Amino acid sequence: MDSLQTKNNTSNLQSQKLQLTLDVSESKATELKNEVAELRNAIGAIQRETGALSGELKAVTAENERWKTDFEQLTQAIKPNSTQKK
Repeated sequence: MDSLQTKNNTSNLQSQKLQLTLDVSESKATELKNEVAELRNAIGAIQRETGALSGELKAVTAENERWKTDFEQLTQAIKPNSTQKK
């Protein structure tokens, strides 16, 4: 009978150990799921910011091209006047 009690106690201890391990695993899994959700939110914010910056860059590039064209036209307009005055 004593042997049966010992086996029962051992079995109970093993069950408790397995339950603790399972609890820790579930806790870690929940923690990792939360971390993944936070990372997805951060990635989404970065992608939105990247899209906005890309749009701004395109607008600035187009504006720079207009300025370059205007500058070239003004430079061409000034050149004949400079040579005529000399």
